[in-house]
Amino acid sequence: MGHIHAELMAQYAEDAKQHDRPWELWQQGDHEVWVGCRYNPNWEIDRSYRRKPQTIMLGEYEVPKPCREPLRSGQRFWTVNPFTGPQGFTWDGSKEDNLALKSGFVLLTKEAAEKHYEAFKNLLAKK
Repeated sequence: MGHIHAELMAQYAEDAKQHDRPWELWQQGDHEVWVGCRYNPNWEIDRSYRRKPQTIMLGEYEVPKPCREPLRSGQRFWTVNPFTGPQGFTWDGSKEDNLALKSGFVLLTKEAAEKHYEAFKNLLAKK
């Protein structure tokens, strides 16, 4: 059995091939609170590591980047209902799922959907 973070280490090595400061693309944390790495990770077994989530700008608000590729059947995702906020679904590849994907409304976490919802509300409140 290999190191608990072996797969992440391999991803990090790929980042290091293309970036002279690969740690800037990564975070460490405890699955609730994540902080950006300020140097090469130590890959401690009692810590968690991940690539920083990619983001986009909605007006002046930075939000998580929506999915652009179809999900696997049965995978949970969230979208934004303009009246009630984040709404969870299960991917089944339906016409509606693919329309949400094409429109940029497929998000992998409820937290990401909440950030999109807040950005939409704030942008519309300024009009």
